[in-house]
Amino acid sequence: MRSHAGLGSLRYGLASHGRLQKVAARSAGDKATPSRAARRDHSHAIGRDAAGLATLGWLLIAAAVASITGLAVAMVQSLVGGVGESVAGYSARLAAANLMASEIHREAQASSPGDADDADQLNRRLGSRCGRVPMVFADTGGTTHWKPGIFAGRPGSVSDPPRWGAKPSCAFAGPR
Repeated sequence: MRSHAGLGSLRYGLASHGRLQKVAARSAGDKATPSRAARRDHSHAIGRDAAGLATLGWLLIAAAVASITGLAVAMVQSLVGGVGESVAGYSARLAAANLMASEIHREAQASSPGDADDADQLNRRLGSRCGRVPMVFADTGGTTHWKPGIFAGRPGSVSDPPRWGAKPSCAFAGPR
């Protein structure tokens, strides 16, 4: 350790980073307030100019740290938001697939064929629509089950009105 001229009995030593560092204060009877030159030397050691303001280098470092922190926060928010949106989107698509299958089911239940040929055409048309639901909503991983209707009327009989013996149905089953 060495004493610098004009600093009184303050002692400074070189720290490991090469800057001046206060090692010992004045003796117990002296005031511990360093001189103006000591304050000026010490302010340069901590990154401030003579007026006590932060230097441009420190401001740039602080701005870089703030921008990196802001970028990290934005990335985390976008990842968390993306997960929430994809879950909500999946649920909406699953509900839409259920709704489409329900509409086909209601249409099948409400149908009343005039004869066996009409019943066959209804079974094919509605069965094809029911089979397309998993293709339209492939991202849901669901399947549909089509049960064709059974025509109960006797061909050529006028006294027995045409009707379904067992009505057709379409059901959507989500992933397991």
